[in-house]
Amino acid sequence: MVCPVCSGGDFRLTYEGITGIDNQQYDLITCASCGFATVSPLPSAAALAEFYSANRESRTKSNIYEHGDAKDFIDTNKSVIEDNLTLLSLIEPYRSSGQKRLLDVGCGHGFMCYAAKLCGFDAHGVDMDADAKRIGAKHLGVDITTGTIEDVAVHDFDVITEIMTLEHVREPREHVGEVAHRLVPGGLYVGSVPNFGGVYARLRGRKWYHLIPPEHLNYFTVPALTRLLESSGFDILSIGTIPLYAAPTLCFGVRSRLNRLIDRQGNTVTKKALLGLYRILTLLKRYVIYKPLNFLILTFALPGNGIFWVARKREAI
Repeated sequence: MVCPVCSGGDFRLTYEGITGIDNQQYDLITCASCGFATVSPLPSAAALAEFYSANRESRTKSNIYEHGDAKDFIDTNKSVIEDNLTLLSLIEPYRSSGQKRLLDVGCGHGFMCYAAKLCGFDAHGVDMDADAKRIGAKHLGVDITTGTIEDVAVHDFDVITEIMTLEHVREPREHVGEVAHRLVPGGLYVGSVPNFGGVYARLRGRKWYHLIPPEHLNYFTVPALTRLLESSGFDILSIGTIPLYAAPTLCFGVRSRLNRLIDRQGNTVTKKALLGLYRILTLLKRYVIYKPLNFLILTFALPGNGIFWVARKREAI
């Protein structure tokens, strides 16, 4: 195969026999020239479409519970919305006041679209997961197209966000080219991916929790991602570790169980108490666990668990 980042053809076996979410066996191979890694064999487009269209019984791949009540859905996902508001605030230094039309690629339920609307954007989303679209439209009232970026007819977006999505696509170079095609000249491309060169990825090796084919197909380092973006017509404005993606994600399962209790409650007082407990646990996790980890990683300039970037489309590409 040809490397989508540097066009090299020398791939080395990194990890052999990774069991995917689909119970199939995959190898992880790394380009000897640029450090980009991908899975082998690469699933077909049809196989991926089938994988993402699978019914998750009111759960999507991000393990978010579908409440019967829209307010409960928003309240239990308040931290997700806050994180997206934080990401949107990070692009403000690079955005002109007239850049209002936003597309979120791989939007899932549409939390970024919801947050963007709160910030005054004309926000739209696209995702392959039809169930996520249904939940987002029902509870968040956001506009989501089912499919890939190729299914988005509009070609004049000012901002395209792509949070933890580029690692999912079969052909990253073609995909980034499609992003550029749908941005106006000077438009912003904002995204994040797991960091294959991060300290946690190196410590965990083949047990790194982001190694989950066929959901994750591509693995980037900062140099490889920079090379891909620049060769696709973008100027890098910012790239690297930020607090939201410095530490690895930790899941203890307590809030998942609370979600079910909240959804079953008919008593308003009990439900409010459970929602309050849910919020307290969220804040404890954010400030007691993640904040110190983030501080250590950022203080010692360690490569974090994720890469965040802001890039601008060149006037002529």
